[in-house]
Formats: sequence, structure tokens, C-alpha cells
Amino acid sequence: MPDTRKTGNWWRKLLRRFWNKSSTLSNGLDCDTSGVRCGNRRLVLAPDVRASVHNDGLALLDISTGRVFLCNETGSHIWQRVLAGLDLEAISEEISREWGVSRELAYRDTSSFIRELELRRLLVRKAA
Repeated sequence: MPDTRKTGNWWRKLLRRFWNKSSTLSNGLDCDTSGVRCGNRRLVLAPDVRASVHNDGLALLDISTGRVFLCNETGSHIWQRVLAGLDLEAISEEISREWGVSRELAYRDTSSFIRELELRRLLVRKAA
């Protein structure tokens, strides 16, 4: 039986290498896939999405599919900062300071959350 610790380390290194790579957009701009800004493009609310911010978090409705997405208070905080035009660094720094977590953890979780919002087409990139 293979040693899973070695396999796991190899897999983690591969994933780290993959996520740290840049992807190229159709307009030829290099873009960090975890970033809020990409060249002259920024993230905005998708046209078919409606958002409702509450004390406990955020509800997102994709009216084209009828799907509802619920986010906690941290998700709501990130959502509002993205739409306000803050970059990933600024959002991560703010979360680190306000919630008392390391900046690295805040950066990693924030970029992951933003990436998920893009994958679900709740946020889209638009020319600034």
C-alpha cells in the first residue's frame, strides 16, 4: 500500500502550484484567478443576481435559475467590500484586523470565497 503522507504532500504541492498560476483572459490580460481586479476588469454583481444584506449575513438570489445562496457575516463583509471596489489585499487586511486572524488565512479564505462566487456566476468581471 502506498504511503499516503507522501502522496498527500505531492498533491498539495501540485495544487499550490496550480492555484498560484495566472490564467489568460480572452482579451489577453494576465489575471490572478484569486484577485478582485484583473487588468482593467473588476468584479461586479451579475445581472440576474439580487442581493439582500442582513445582520447575520447575505442572501443571494439568481433569478435566472431561482437558486438562493446564503452567506454568513464574513461572506457578507467580503461581498460588500468587493462591490465597493476594494482589492483582495485590502479586504484580507481588514478581515485580519477585525476578526483577529492571520493575514495569510484571511487572504486564502477571501480569495477562495470570491472564486466560488465567480464559479457560481454571482459575480462577473466587467471593464472598469
